[in-house]
Amino acid sequence: MSGFLSCVLVGATAGCNLVAFGAYVLEGDDGAKRVIVEADYAGLAGQSVAVLVEANEYVLYEDTAAPGDLAAGIASVLRAQVPDCRVLDSKIVAKFQTDHPHWSTMSRADVMDQLDADRLLQIELLEYTLNEPGNPYVWRGAASARASVTERGDDDADEAAYANTVRVAYPPGRVAGEVNSDRDTIRRGTLGLLSHKIAQLFYTREMTQ
Repeated sequence: MSGFLSCVLVGATAGCNLVAFGAYVLEGDDGAKRVIVEADYAGLAGQSVAVLVEANEYVLYEDTAAPGDLAAGIASVLRAQVPDCRVLDSKIVAKFQTDHPHWSTMSRADVMDQLDADRLLQIELLEYTLNEPGNPYVWRGAASARASVTERGDDDADEAAYANTVRVAYPPGRVAGEVNSDRDTIRRGTLGLLSHKIAQLFYTREMTQ
């Protein structure tokens, strides 16, 4: 777990796709251009947040630990980057999910009440593979997830206040996969990149060009 989380925190300083976010460019006295990428949804700041991840049977067959590691990775970046964001301890959330195996069918208001959270960040892990399709000898991570936020106290608390879908490929920027790699490297990279991309929806950040 420690190697995975360190990968996430390093990834939080990396670049991003500006098309998905509101962004503007500032130029300093030294001529350096700074890109300010605004949060897609800024409503996690100053709130207590429960991060819950669900996955289908195909994802769980590939990697039963992926949902828990993804939740921990997202929580780690949110704590580091979102002002005054109080993310619930992953052990408390995991126990809730174990005690309520059908939690995803509960009303979101009930989930937030039982966890005493102001915001419910629900992640549906839609796709997660570590190899090129049909080729177990070529490593290529691919993942997609739908992130939605529900606000406690909303008049219609079962409707998401925000939702977006994130997709990643690892290693990024490559057309083909890798032969000279291994499952652990691709797994950590894929989950780390997905955690980073999901978390960066929720905070404003700056990049220098």
